[in-house]
Amino acid sequence: METYYTINKYASSTDIDSASVIFSKDSASYYQINQCFRGSPEIVVFNKERKFIPYKSDSISCNASVDTILKRICSIEQISITHKPIRYEDFISLLDDHNLVLRDLQRYDYLIFVDFAKYFHRVNKNHIPGWNNSLRNHYGSCTTKIIYVNLDYLSSWHISKESLPTFRLSANKNK
Repeated sequence: METYYTINKYASSTDIDSASVIFSKDSASYYQINQCFRGSPEIVVFNKERKFIPYKSDSISCNASVDTILKRICSIEQISITHKPIRYEDFISLLDDHNLVLRDLQRYDYLIFVDFAKYFHRVNKNHIPGWNNSLRNHYGSCTTKIIYVNLDYLSSWHISKESLPTFRLSANKNK
């Protein structure tokens, strides 16, 4: 179980801007958000009109192209991909904006949501800094905002520790 404080502190220790961290509202929202991202870490992109812009097909689980997509974010709408649509309003309704990240977003051409969980520390460190760098140095003049969606279980959800799922994380498949 985590708190807003522990997640913001963790974010500050990585290349995640803690002022741009939002959270899942509760365990039901957590499940729905996971369905939108389909992996961790992963990205979800919306344009200025808040239309979902997929960068890969539903059938692809690999996120290897994220660096390239973020580098070329200004031309992402030229990609034609079949993907289950995500409504911006529905997506936003699942989030707890404890850090007030979601205000004043009208000036951005693209909103890039990146999910992360503290328990995937190594994966976060291997992916997110490179993604941030690609976005900071993107081609074109479009404006972007990256928003980090934390998917750790929060004590504010008021669920018991006994009801938390258990994860066996191992780099070695023989364990």
